[in-house]
Amino acid sequence: MSFALVPLSKHRQVVNDLLDRARIHHASVNMTAEYDVTDLRLRLRAQRRSGVATSLISHLAKSTAALIREQPELNQHLFVSWWVRRSIVRFNEIHCTLVLARRHEGQELLLPLVIRQADQLSVSEIETIVQHHKTAPLAELAPMKALERVKRTPWLVLKLFSYRARSDPAFYLQTFGTYGLSSLIRQRGHGISGATVANTGVAFLPGSLREMPRYVDGHVVPREILTFGFVFDHFLLDGVAMVRAVEGFAKYLEKPAPWDPS
Repeated sequence: MSFALVPLSKHRQVVNDLLDRARIHHASVNMTAEYDVTDLRLRLRAQRRSGVATSLISHLAKSTAALIREQPELNQHLFVSWWVRRSIVRFNEIHCTLVLARRHEGQELLLPLVIRQADQLSVSEIETIVQHHKTAPLAELAPMKALERVKRTPWLVLKLFSYRARSDPAFYLQTFGTYGLSSLIRQRGHGISGATVANTGVAFLPGSLREMPRYVDGHVVPREILTFGFVFDHFLLDGVAMVRAVEGFAKYLEKPAPWDPS
């Protein structure tokens, strides 16, 4: 035969359900920006040499949380009841769902790590949490245990879980973070933009980190440029709020000196 059937795993069904909910109940709008992180990267390297626990990912987790605290409309979420009755909730807590990549049984595994009260933690505290989830045995980690439970959960129970996730704010806040952040940064990658859907009011998708020419003080010089994607829920936010977020985020990446949360 010229083809082979691949078993549909429970994990792929859950991913499909997440995408269906995002597509049906939310109005995802994508924006892409470029940020000059040359000075930030120099500072992070200097901090690591001096023994400070830090990384670009941890800085992004802290920065996104700080941006949301500054612009609380980003911390809203649209919920939909059984009869498609929509309600908007603004969370008073800021929890970052950071997607981490781990190798498991020869495959790449994505772990959703919820960093609670991310705006109240330092970069070093976030880095400690991240490094633990990058290095500890997978079987010991709560996100991995949750993925294993999914494999044993009947599909009808997962559908009920999905319904509660889209309709119950208290359940959502207890189970998920209030916004999403990817950790899949590619060094010298080729991709510069993309489009996706999301179930949160805002999701942050760092892309490729590349050295590129920029015009600085009358000279063309090499700078480290990070492409960065944003996904906004247009049900919750208008274009002016989206632009304000994209532009406001620059101060945490391009002019980080006055803001040092480590």
